[in-house]
Amino acid sequence: MRIILIITTAFLITTSTLTQAQNEQGHFLIEFDSFSPPVKDIVMSLENSEAAPFLAPDIQGNEIFLGDYKGKMVMLWFWSKNDGMSVSQVDQLNLMQSQYRDQLQVIGFGDESKQELIDFRSGSPLDFPIIANGKVLGEAAFGGDLGLGRVILVGKDGIIQKVVPRETFELNQAGSFQFLEDLIKSN
Repeated sequence: MRIILIITTAFLITTSTLTQAQNEQGHFLIEFDSFSPPVKDIVMSLENSEAAPFLAPDIQGNEIFLGDYKGKMVMLWFWSKNDGMSVSQVDQLNLMQSQYRDQLQVIGFGDESKQELIDFRSGSPLDFPIIANGKVLGEAAFGGDLGLGRVILVGKDGIIQKVVPRETFELNQAGSFQFLEDLIKSN
C-alpha cells in the first residue's frame, strides 16, 4: 500500500518549522519538529482564574476537596515518581509544607497508581497528601501541557495566583521555589 501526501504551497509557507528533503525517486520527505504548546498562553489562561474544584481520595484513603482549604493557600504539584525533575522537588516541597503549615497546603498529583505511589512514599517521605492517577485531572483542568513537576499556587480565595511550568523549574529550580515562597510569605 502506498500513501501519497499532497502538501499545498500555502501549507509549506505557514509551517516555519518544516524540514524537507528529496529521496532518490524525487519524492519530498517531510519531517515536522515536535509541537510544543504555547506555554506562556496556557499559563496566562490559568492565572487569575478560579481553580477547578476537585474531590479525590489520596493514597491513604482520605477525601481531598479543594474547597476545604479556603482561607489557606494551596500548592498543587503535578509529578511522576519516574521523572527526575519531579523527584528533585520533593525535599523543597516538604520543607515548604513544614515551614508554612498554617498558611499552606501542598497537594501532590502523581501520575502513577495508588500502590505505586504508596511504595514510592515508603522510601521517600512526603509531608502532604498525594492523589493517585493525577494525570487525568492535571490534563483536564490544570495545564497538562506544562509538563511534570509543575506547580500551581491557588490563593486563599480559590483563585490561581501563579502557575510555574516545568520549563521554569528547569531554568532555575531554586529561584522558582524562592519566588513561590515569597508569594506565600506575602499573603
